[in-house]
Amino acid sequence: MDLHHLRYTETPLVKTKIIATVGPACASEEQLEELVVAGVDVFRLNFAHGTHGWLAKRVSSIRSIARRLERPIAILGDLSGPKMRLGSLPPDGLQLNVGDHCRFARRADARDAGTLTSTYDRLIDDLRVGDRVLMADGTVSVRVIKVDDRGGSVLCEVEQPGQIRSRQGINLPGVSLSTPGLTAKDHKDLKWALANG
Repeated sequence: MDLHHLRYTETPLVKTKIIATVGPACASEEQLEELVVAGVDVFRLNFAHGTHGWLAKRVSSIRSIARRLERPIAILGDLSGPKMRLGSLPPDGLQLNVGDHCRFARRADARDAGTLTSTYDRLIDDLRVGDRVLMADGTVSVRVIKVDDRGGSVLCEVEQPGQIRSRQGINLPGVSLSTPGLTAKDHKDLKWALANG
């Protein structure tokens, strides 16, 4: 069979979508339209930032652009959820290398540079041996290897190395949290999102 003479005639179905987050750097209607012309299919509204009034103006602009360009543009509302962040670290952050140990504790121990704290006060209670803790947008990963019998700390081993800094987000994939998944703010944001389609 001569493959050089075969032609693909079916119109390919594009399954990939381009998502852009709307923020101060691209908030004007002109900037949003440039992004749509460049290929954006979905605009993400981050409910962790911006008031409902500010977001409403962005929704109005996006819908106006969609009508003008006769192109469907989706709007995604990203709810904040409970915030889990690292506590204070040295100004230069902390480098974690594969095999290093670090400890999450309820209170920082000034004598131990490897002691980490979190803004989520139930972190120590929710973690079990084997659980993963992701930090720095998921680029740094540690695994719980020991839980203190008195419940004051958990010992972790670094699996994915990297630099961590104060106030970076913490993610706990697969961990059963004792806090609700939706905060009071999330409920208000969800009600606003539904009301605004």
